[in-house]
Amino acid sequence: MHCWNNCGHPPEIKLPPFPFLEEKRHVISLVGAGGKTTLMYAMAAAYCRLGCRVLVTTTTHIRRPADGLRARSPKEAQRLWQEHTFAVAGADAPEGKLGRLAESELQWYIRYADIVLVEADGAKGMPCKVPAAHEPVIPEESDIVVGVAGLDSIGRPL
Repeated sequence: MHCWNNCGHPPEIKLPPFPFLEEKRHVISLVGAGGKTTLMYAMAAAYCRLGCRVLVTTTTHIRRPADGLRARSPKEAQRLWQEHTFAVAGADAPEGKLGRLAESELQWYIRYADIVLVEADGAKGMPCKVPAAHEPVIPEESDIVVGVAGLDSIGRPL
């Protein structure tokens, strides 16, 4: 996504005034379809502007982030946090994606990050989805779950 004048910079997205956006120590899982990744990264940037140490991860699969944002270890995450940016962590997965972290590593991030954002559902780019019995994959530690659906699914059959 780029700004309207095509300068190549991502737009600064204004997030609604959800009370939890001003609080620390949350594990927030995003589920559904049609914009989870975009919303997750916008939330990560918003939390960084508030001075939070933010981890972005997944319990399913997400595309690998832009260069410089991926943390391959807790030490790399700490470096990114010191640079006032968020860290994206996940296990290497096929097709240029990241997968679920090992439980012990996830626990470390939950302990040391101010905010953990988890993409907890996959939709393969579709605007709407009906989950299977084994979905979504929400970590037990999640205290906030955000459901997402794409606006382009309105008025269309499932």
